[in-house]
Amino acid sequence: MGNRTLTQEYALYAYECIEEVRELNLQSDYKTRVRRLPAMIIHNGLLTTLTFLYSKAKFKNEKNENAPNAEALLLKHIVAWLEYREPKEITQQDISFFIKKLAETDFQHLMLYSRRALTLAQWLKRLVEGEFEDAKDE
Repeated sequence: MGNRTLTQEYALYAYECIEEVRELNLQSDYKTRVRRLPAMIIHNGLLTTLTFLYSKAKFKNEKNENAPNAEALLLKHIVAWLEYREPKEITQQDISFFIKKLAETDFQHLMLYSRRALTLAQWLKRLVEGEFEDAKDE
């Protein structure tokens, strides 16, 4: 982490996520999901939100060469931050294990993860609003 503040760490990580979205050409779909993410976490809770995204995610594997989709990429970004606080290659199995870990954790830790996920979601939302044009604007 070095000599950066936590706010700087969130910002830097969010920018790295946005660059990956751009490389995979998923701007429009990712922006749609990220715009709703903070409200989903607040209204439904982190565990329910991650489970919903997981149900919609298409992960890259031998059957699905076109993946990941926006939901899988967003899950990867959230889990990598919450579990490792750095960009990291995250698999479908890692995400599944993390969701199970959240289901088994105590209330205090779930709230801590939720606050961190909400902060990341707000950073991602701010950045996609500025970095990605709406489909109707293109």
